[in-house]
Amino acid sequence: MISLLRPRKTIRFTSRKKMLDDQPVRSFLFSSSLLLLFLLPGCYSSSRPSRIGTIAPDFTVQDSDRKVTLSQFRGNIVVLNFWAT
Repeated sequence: MISLLRPRKTIRFTSRKKMLDDQPVRSFLFSSSLLLLFLLPGCYSSSRPSRIGTIAPDFTVQDSDRKVTLSQFRGNIVVLNFWAT
């Protein structure tokens, strides 16, 4: 009688310890962990720039026909549009 079933293929799993024994893998994991250790605290700090909430320094802008200073707009909202071409 001929068997219609194929023999099963065995799947071999490598252990985690064996994978970590490889030197390039360990050095990559170490360097990426070290990089995250130094970069992540800077991303999650709740500090804000020191000038937020303080009075802006006074400056003057001259157009072709008039001069405008920031102090003229004290108490009003000023939107600066920096157009770069």
